[in-house]
Amino acid sequence: MEFRTSGALMAGLWQHLMASKGDVEGLILGSVVVERKEAVSDAARPERAECTVTELEVFVPCSPGTLYNSVGEINLATVDRLTSGRTQAVVGWFKLRRHTPLTPSFRESVVHSGMVQALPRKQDFLFAVFSEDSALNGATHSFFYKFYQSPDGRKWHAVDIVVANLDRRHTKYEQVQRIVLAAGPKPQGPSDVLATLRQQLQLDGHRSATVTALERMHDKTLDDIARVGRDLCQAEEELARLQREAAITIQ
Repeated sequence: MEFRTSGALMAGLWQHLMASKGDVEGLILGSVVVERKEAVSDAARPERAECTVTELEVFVPCSPGTLYNSVGEINLATVDRLTSGRTQAVVGWFKLRRHTPLTPSFRESVVHSGMVQALPRKQDFLFAVFSEDSALNGATHSFFYKFYQSPDGRKWHAVDIVVANLDRRHTKYEQVQRIVLAAGPKPQGPSDVLATLRQQLQLDGHRSATVTALERMHDKTLDDIARVGRDLCQAEEELARLQREAAITIQ
């Protein structure tokens, strides 16, 4: 299981914390997908892997105490209001509080337990704690955060979040198949874009043939990349064999 979000989303949350006069809490919305990757690198055989990814896409803030009552029971009407019109699923909730340790409180443990029981996404449900501290003169600010999981609000364990700002896949060519497990915008690959283009323009004749040619070119490119990767691996194995033979001959 992997958790991802963007630096821009986190920066917006810090800005909201700085602008607020008190604590803030709310829901974390996102998508849960299964990624099946086939990667071809310059120095290894093609790699195939499958990973479940929770992508944190929206933080929906609200005033403290509106998500639950005084005994920690979840207000589902508020949850429905906050998520109305949104395509993402509720994958967790968060709390922004200043000058406090990044440890779930007893009340937060009770609320989290209620969240897990009341909301559909029970598996891998997140709780995030954000805090801020500043210098005495207010010139500098420090921000801290930690993400947790707990099936019952009693035993917590921290989880790592990948904060991605740039595409880091520059040394690999990857073909990714994504299967959506929870609601969220469906990502489009090259094949999806071409299919959408055909449907939207209702192409026929010469233009339809052009789109078909582009689809074939896309498929052939992926096949060529995989073939080059296999050839490279074989060449490296042959080079290693010749080097071993040369070393034996010299001895």
